[in-house]
Amino acid sequence: MKKRFLSLVALGMALGLVFMGCGDGAGGGSSPQSVKYTSKDGAGNTYELTITENTTKAAKPGDSYVLTITSASGAVKTSSGTVQSTSDGILKLKPSSGTTFTVTLVGENMGSISEPITLDNGLSESAPSGPLIPSGISGDMAKFQGNWTFTYQGGYSYHVNFTGNIAQYTMVPIVQSDVYDGPVVFSVNETTKKITISIISDGNTAWTTTGDYAFDGNDKFVLSSFDKGAYAGTYFRVIN
Repeated sequence: MKKRFLSLVALGMALGLVFMGCGDGAGGGSSPQSVKYTSKDGAGNTYELTITENTTKAAKPGDSYVLTITSASGAVKTSSGTVQSTSDGILKLKPSSGTTFTVTLVGENMGSISEPITLDNGLSESAPSGPLIPSGISGDMAKFQGNWTFTYQGGYSYHVNFTGNIAQYTMVPIVQSDVYDGPVVFSVNETTKKITISIISDGNTAWTTTGDYAFDGNDKFVLSSFDKGAYAGTYFRVIN
């Protein structure tokens, strides 16, 4: 793959990654549609957000929500209310009583929850610290989840979001030369400490590369020795 791959990565990786996960709405007279987003925090607590439509299929002001929080020990808490506003996957949720809090959606998962959450019992629940981890993700894949930044040679900076097995890169400044119609996916081998990154186009793997990864604590990792491409570098966690 030619070196100018880095110049296309911002566009190719951003396509179709951040979207509202609602299914197609049925015709008039059908029952309200709902969609669920499930993620975990670093402490093992599970967060399940259910959005139920009011009149149309897309999440919008006036839709109802129920956020169910299940602790690692099995205790269950709920917060319910309405969707106050939506913008590019960012939901402002208004509990039945209490102040608004923010949920960021990434694909079919919750990426983060900001501000304290008012529960149905009137008590306040602290927002989870750090990024949320998609349900079913564990081990080193879980460590990668969230937002990172690194600087590449030539002064280019990248903001990188890992959600599930999807990597979304944003280059600063953005330079683009080619277009791919699918996302970038990644996988890790915890035994060999290898990471494989692939571009998907038309449902097929258009390009792939494998390199080494090593974590330095929770807020830093290094990618190196890729067989092609230029993902190598030191990545630092972006603290929201």
